[in-house]
Amino acid sequence: MKQTIKLISVLILAVFILLPQAVIASEEKSDLNYMAIGDSLAEGLSFDGMNFINGYPDQINNQLVEKLPYLNINYTNAGVSGYTTNQVLSQVMSDDDVRKALQEADIITISAGANDLLQVVDMEKLMNGSSEDQLEVIKAAEAAINGVVVNLGSIIGEINQVNPEASIFVMGYYNAMPYLVDMQDLVIQLIAGLNQGIKAAAETGAYYVPIFDVFHGNYEEYLPNPENIHPNEAGYKAIADVFLNYIVADLGEGHWVYSNNKPDDKADIGASYYVHVTTLDIYEKVKGKWELVGNYKEGTGAIDELSLLYGNGIPPKDAGYIGQYYLDVENKYLYLKHKEGWLGEVNLVNEEPIDDPVYDEEPVDHEQVIVNNEAVEAVKKDGVLRIDFKEALKVSEVTLSAEQVKMLQEKRAVLAINKEDVALTIPSGLLGDGTEAVTITVTDQGYTPDSLSKVYDFTIQIGEKYLRQFNEHEVTLYFKVDEAKVKNTENLKVYFFNEETEEWVVIGGSYMDGAVVAATSHFSKFTVFEMEEEEIIDEVKEEEPKAESEENGTGKADDVKNAGKKSDEEKKNKGTGKLKTNAEEKEESALASTKQGGKQLPETATNMYNWIFAGSILLLTGGVMLIVSRRKAVY
Repeated sequence: MKQTIKLISVLILAVFILLPQAVIASEEKSDLNYMAIGDSLAEGLSFDGMNFINGYPDQINNQLVEKLPYLNINYTNAGVSGYTTNQVLSQVMSDDDVRKALQEADIITISAGANDLLQVVDMEKLMNGSSEDQLEVIKAAEAAINGVVVNLGSIIGEINQVNPEASIFVMGYYNAMPYLVDMQDLVIQLIAGLNQGIKAAAETGAYYVPIFDVFHGNYEEYLPNPENIHPNEAGYKAIADVFLNYIVADLGEGHWVYSNNKPDDKADIGASYYVHVTTLDIYEKVKGKWELVGNYKEGTGAIDELSLLYGNGIPPKDAGYIGQYYLDVENKYLYLKHKEGWLGEVNLVNEEPIDDPVYDEEPVDHEQVIVNNEAVEAVKKDGVLRIDFKEALKVSEVTLSAEQVKMLQEKRAVLAINKEDVALTIPSGLLGDGTEAVTITVTDQGYTPDSLSKVYDFTIQIGEKYLRQFNEHEVTLYFKVDEAKVKNTENLKVYFFNEETEEWVVIGGSYMDGAVVAATSHFSKFTVFEMEEEEIIDEVKEEEPKAESEENGTGKADDVKNAGKKSDEEKKNKGTGKLKTNAEEKEESALASTKQGGKQLPETATNMYNWIFAGSILLLTGGVMLIVSRRKAVY
């Protein structure tokens, strides 16, 4: 007994001796407070629907502890299975413990909104009900999504009110019902609508964290139970990894700090590099400690094994590697090499942003759009995938993966591509066999003399090959015209440029609502001209000789020969030649265009849906006229 008491006394003494040291050690670290709120995904409900496993907040916490060992990570999880956005809002507004944790939090993650939708969506009615039943469910789903937007906006607003310094991250949802094969179109549309609502709410003061694409194609790996919507630990980890990309970026991991003071290990959470703006010493944070790695004034040291570049003035255009830094020592301007070239980072003296360096040769005016799988999956059968280019740039380019092309072709979908003043609709069946990626480029080449629209060059690249001639499909073109310069809208036609004869050749078209619409079976350069009255008369006269030549087998060669003549003035002005109206010239130019080498494709955007829909109706009703006009060969 005495021996036992003695042992207990020793243990108590050891605790008292060691406890202060532990407290002192913990006080040397700064605190980082992380809190999770939301539904069963936040709580970590397992795919069996009964047990709880390491949910995405648990895995975020574990990785923060691992990635930031120099910080004390304090973790609170207030997620509750089954909670709707209304219940989470009530929790945020009235639960004292939750409000206290929110006030102290540095990072807050939210997953809420799916239960709002699940409560109103009657899957039995959707799968087996009448069209009226299905419409009723869809209307209820729309109302639920609107409620999610309002409630999430209130949750974010209240958190920002009680803790304006916190960073809030709101999760979009994955497809939780991928095994309902016959219902995928509707399920994906509902999830897309929900995610759009969540994203809209997040824009009021939070980061939106998209998850849909992470689960797409990995459902068996992340959602092993077809009868349950919850992921396994691998699925939760995939969600956590996406959150961490946003969280680490928000903390400033990999960023620079600039000061005249010595770096403080406990300050500047997440920063990786430190510049003393007077001495130009460079520090790197290693395991939570700042270490001197070089000096810009002396040109010594390296960062991430890349030497420190420096000089007076902007960095040489071709110098350095991606991720390498350059210091303009004279002005103390710091630059970073990106994929697109050198970009300005900061003025070390006042910590203000600086402009990107300007070289004699300006970079290509280029916009590139990458289509995500969520947008493609939301397209209905026989539907339209709309792609809007956001900038009025010279080159606009959109890329579709082989998988996306295959999905569009299975749905018999159409691509509607819109730029500032031009649009085109492309049948997905034209885009190869679905085994190769496709890039579609629209290049703005400005105006040519007498044209009423800009000249655009269109190209389609399938894998490594360029598609110039279409045999089984046609592309519809829509050109916005300068109506102030138009004399007679009935005379507006779309032309393509024959590179071989250096002349513009008419392909036809109809005017509607400020645009000229025409179909083409090949790609080259296109624009809009207004046919002169003399050209129209000549065009009519061409029909009779053509008929005679077909009957007696004569006259056709002379027609082609005469149609191809050019004046000396036309030869001087390549690309601005006579407007051709001969059918044979059209055929020759189409063949010539197929011989031209492919060009790199661009992307762009514009608000031209009214042209597309109106033009489609026009082309549909005028299809017979278009076929007859082609057979007459008056072009």
